[in-house]
Order: sequence, then C-alpha cells, then structure tokens
Amino acid sequence: MQFLITYLCGNKRITTPTEDDKIHVMVEDEADHKKLIIKALDKVVVTKVCVAFDYKFNDSDTVFLNGYQSATDSREFNLNEPLNDLKQIPFLVAHKYAFKNFGDYAFYEYGSGVLHSWDVAYVRSGDKGQFIGNNIYTWAGLIIEYRPKENKIHLVSDINEVKMAKGEEKVFIDAVVEDFEDTANIKYFDKFQPRTTEKLTSYSTWYNYEDKIDEKIITDDVKALSNTFNLFIIEDGYQSKIGDWKYIDLEKFPNGLKSIVSKIHEKGAKAGIWIAPFIVQAESRIVKERPWWLKAVNGKPVKCGANWGGFYALDFYNDEARKYVQECLNFYKDMGFDCFKLDYLYAVSLPLYDGKNRAQVAYESYKFLRDVLGDKLIIGSGCNMAQSFGLFDYVKTGPNVSLEWDDAWISKKAHRERNSTRVAIVNTLYRSLFNGKVFMNDPDIIILKKETKLTSEQLESLSMINVLFGSNLAISEDLTTFAPLYRTYDKKMAKLLDKIVYIRDNATNAKFTRKNNKITVSYELDGSTVEMVYNPDDGVLKEV
Repeated sequence: MQFLITYLCGNKRITTPTEDDKIHVMVEDEADHKKLIIKALDKVVVTKVCVAFDYKFNDSDTVFLNGYQSATDSREFNLNEPLNDLKQIPFLVAHKYAFKNFGDYAFYEYGSGVLHSWDVAYVRSGDKGQFIGNNIYTWAGLIIEYRPKENKIHLVSDINEVKMAKGEEKVFIDAVVEDFEDTANIKYFDKFQPRTTEKLTSYSTWYNYEDKIDEKIITDDVKALSNTFNLFIIEDGYQSKIGDWKYIDLEKFPNGLKSIVSKIHEKGAKAGIWIAPFIVQAESRIVKERPWWLKAVNGKPVKCGANWGGFYALDFYNDEARKYVQECLNFYKDMGFDCFKLDYLYAVSLPLYDGKNRAQVAYESYKFLRDVLGDKLIIGSGCNMAQSFGLFDYVKTGPNVSLEWDDAWISKKAHRERNSTRVAIVNTLYRSLFNGKVFMNDPDIIILKKETKLTSEQLESLSMINVLFGSNLAISEDLTTFAPLYRTYDKKMAKLLDKIVYIRDNATNAKFTRKNNKITVSYELDGSTVEMVYNPDDGVLKEV
C-alpha cells in the first residue's frame, strides 16, 4: 500500500510519499483492512491524504458508485462509463441554476478514466465482489477511486485543513475491504442497527398538488384516508416562505395545522411534515431580518439551488441560526407531528467551515436534528448517506420520480441529482444494500395516475421494485377520488395495487444480479421462487 500526504508546516507546503521529520505515519495494510494514522512531530496542517493499492481489473468488471447525496445517481457502472461532470453544460446555465452545488462537482475534480464513490463502494467480478466501507464516516468522508487503467484503487480522505499540534495523532483512513458474493450479506453493515424496521404505507401531498395545497384540500384528503395508510405527509406549500417555518400561510391555512394533525391521528395514521431546515429562500423574512445567519464564502451567501427563486445555506455553527432551527422543529413537535421529512440536507455541508470537513458537518448537523426531534420519525432527503447511518429512520434513496420515463433530453445533461423515474428505480435496486441495515429505504412514490407519459409496464416496474427493495409504499393521488372509487378509479391500476401490497406483505429474500445491461430480480412468494428480468433502458420488468 502506497500513500501520499500533503501538509503545511510554517510557510512550506510539503507533499511526501513517506514519513519525514515533521510527521510520523503508521499504516495497517491488510487484505481486509486499510488504515493510516498520522502523528505530528511538529505543528502541521494536513490538507490531503491518499492511499493506493493494487487491484487487477477485468474488462467485464462493474463498480458500484455511491453518489455524494441521496438524490445522486448510484448504481453499477461499466469501467469505461463516464460520470456526468457538467462540463457539457454552458457555464452561465450551470451557474444560474447552481447545478454544481447539488452534488460534488464544485469540490471534487472528475477525471477521465477515474470512477469515484463516497464512503461505500464495490467492484463486482462475475459472481464475486470486493466491498470497501468507511469506518470513520462521522469524522471524514472517504472517496473511493477506481482507476482501471492503472489497476489501482485509491482511498482519499475528504478533509479540510486539519490542524495538528505537536504530538497529536489522528486517523485519516480507516476502511474495511471485504470479499462478498451477495450484497445482502456484506458484513460491514453488521455493526449497525436501524432505528426502526417498520414499513410505511404513506400518502404525500407533493406529487398530486405540488405546493398548491390549502386547508380544504388537505382536510378533504384526510377525510378520505383509508386504514391502509399509516402516515400522511403534508409537503411544501403550507409555509409562507422557505425558511420561514414558524410562519404558516394563514390565507391557505386560516386555522393552522394543529387541527389537521388531530384529524390524521383520528384516522389512525401518523402525521408527517416536510421541512428543509438548513436552507432559506432569498425572499424569506429570515433573510431580510437576519442576513448574518447565512453562510458566506468570499462575502457572498452560498447558493444551493435555483428553486423558489434561489435558496441559500444557513450557517449551522451560528448559535442564533441553530437555535432558530431548533425552535422551528419544536414548533411542529408541539403541534403533535410524528414524522419529519427533512429535505435539502446536503446544503448544510456544502460550504466549508474552518477546521471541519463535509462529513463532520453533515454528521454533527444530522445528530443535532436527531437530538432536537428525540424519538420522532425522521425521513432524510437530499442528505449524505453514510452520515445518516443510525440517525435517520428512513432515507430517500434516489431522486424524485417524474411523470416521464427519463425526463426531457435536455434535462439528461443536467446534474446527476435531476428528477428521473429511470434513475430512481435503479437507485432503489442498488442502494438496497442499506435497507434494514443502517436505516429503512424510502424509494419515493409509486404512480397510479392516468395522466402520465409513463407506460403501464414502466408503472408496474416502479411499483414492483419499490416494494421489493424499499420500505415505504407511498402514493400521491387525489384521495377524494381515488379512495372511495378505488375499484373503478382505474381497474388496471387497482389490480396492480392489490398485487404489490400482497407482494410487499408476503415476499421474502428479494435479490438482484446484473448481467450486461439487464438486471435479474428474484424473490420468494407462497413457496415458489419468482424470477424476472428488468431492462433499465425501457423500464420493462418481465417474468421468466
């Protein structure tokens, strides 16, 4: 195992492949474990740490790449497949819509012939594979780089100028390297335990209404809620502005939300609320009254996306800002909400904070959310995956689904976190290695609408894969129409819903394997093994 370390000592920047008179380097180079510890022999600032080891790649190998955040496309890639690095997007377009800030494009240099993954990854050779997992994900992110042309694997510690006093020791790389045959049996995950194993059947207001909700719409849907559902989530549209979470839009909800929570509870379901706790809309009251709460870099606030006319990251380490987030969460706790769907969480660790790296900020901020919310259910969305381990109950495993299969052609050139039903399904499959191990997977909704550009085969694939490899069967229909007229709403969709609910409740041992570009899915049901082949290009899932 080779290593390369860059550090500052006084005014000198030193890059070294060996230890020297300023740093002592201790390594553990085992077949199943890679570890690197630095002991400072002088006052130093460590800026980069990388270890490399040999791996003989075959042309037919595939590598699983875990994306930077929960919406990033994550699947097995062929060794010669390029990752979308946004370089084909005109600069002014990418800048206007802040495409780079949705993922890792702004701080990781995508390179030709290099495939990278965050915190967990594997390479699959035929029926066997080698998994790599980060043991120090709460302190430092691990970038796993596959370099097939060099027959090398690099492990890079994602750090931010780590200041070390003389005599101080710190672990910079600590990774499990594990051989496996089945991703469902990777031992790395044995040390974790999910906070819950409950499977959800939930209703979301978003896809049916987007932010066009009001008291009557929500109340009518709650009235129509059947006992099939155990969670009802009120999504975007109830607040006055993004960031102004304590200011409910009283024109739309003149009686607030507390009475609606009571009505949901009367139906025997949990009440859920959508909040993006670490971002603020440019036009929000918070920005106008307290602009110093925003995290600024070079004197400018950090823009995290173009939604709502542009939104920006709060300064998590500002005591007043953190207290405000706590007050907002408690505001909804006191109303009786049971579940918090927390979105756009990547924003909190997008800007760099002095002496802290992105993994530290993500973990500390997510733990803060858990500490504030106590035993309430948390669904993490737009979050870093590893830093969510053991803190969130459910995590969205992919981007939002779309009413088109793979969205408009121009959107395919956008960031890796774009809305896409095709990507969402594939993410559900490949990120199933997390499901029931570190948290429960939320694969987003199934679609039962008639008004969609998706084919019936694609709708069935979405539904089947969601229930086999996820833990939240979610819909977003007009319940006032759908629930009472369930059998006549759409007979084909009603039959599909009956089928997937039965499979969700009774199927066991769901597995998948990839061969070329096709994915074989199998599960056991009523004493038999069902085997299907899924084609991610056209979205068709066929029994064989």
